[in-house]
Amino acid sequence: MGGQSAACPDLLIYSAYDSAEMQASGVINNTALYGTSSLNQVFLKNSQEAIWQVQPVNIGWNTPDAQIFILSPASPMTGTLNPVYLSPQILAAFEPGDRRRTNWIDSVTANGIIYYYPYKYKSATFNAPVTEYEMILRLGEQYLIRAEARARQNNIPGAQADLNLIRTRAGLSSTTANDQSALLAVIGHERQAELFTEWGHRWLDLKRSGEIDAVIAFFSFLPAERSMPFSMPVVPKSSYWYGTGMDLPCIYWGDFGRT
Repeated sequence: MGGQSAACPDLLIYSAYDSAEMQASGVINNTALYGTSSLNQVFLKNSQEAIWQVQPVNIGWNTPDAQIFILSPASPMTGTLNPVYLSPQILAAFEPGDRRRTNWIDSVTANGIIYYYPYKYKSATFNAPVTEYEMILRLGEQYLIRAEARARQNNIPGAQADLNLIRTRAGLSSTTANDQSALLAVIGHERQAELFTEWGHRWLDLKRSGEIDAVIAFFSFLPAERSMPFSMPVVPKSSYWYGTGMDLPCIYWGDFGRT
């Protein structure tokens, strides 16, 4: 990264908005190294949007995300291999004409039921050429971090400019939000559409915004599970994963359905 640190969501969690803006700007302004890519090039290896990527470590495969998320038309539900599909909630989050809905989501039909799945990573064929690396930090998130940091500091035009860059790439019109409260709501929604199924961003965003308990109320769990206040700082473990067969923290609330 040429010695420049990228802004991470922790700076937003701890209300370090000036630092978040400064660090995001340092990366965004380094146009010799970074730039926004077209939607279908974002997750390719050595993408211009990539700040930090990880090369494949499983011999014969590209990314674990593609292995887990991409469903087979013959058998969309294969236990622990493909334990989840996208929920109606995340599908409904996309505005009409949002190109992310058509470029980053695909579907299969089995027994008359349509199952939608994340399609940001597209290579799930064994021994296929390595074309994708696992994305950890990318420029699109930096624009959204800076947009929120600017909005929190009442820099409304600056926040709008960052937000609109991401919306324009997605084929959407510029935001009409023109005050802090409205902008923060739109930025939160934009983070949901842009960063879905990436590194638990949705979970962390809901927790830091105080919306987590209201969102969780839309889902159905056993009474013992529902007794936990999800606003607590502890991340629930395996039984709270919205799916089955995954001994992982719950990081994608509202993104996935059961398989």
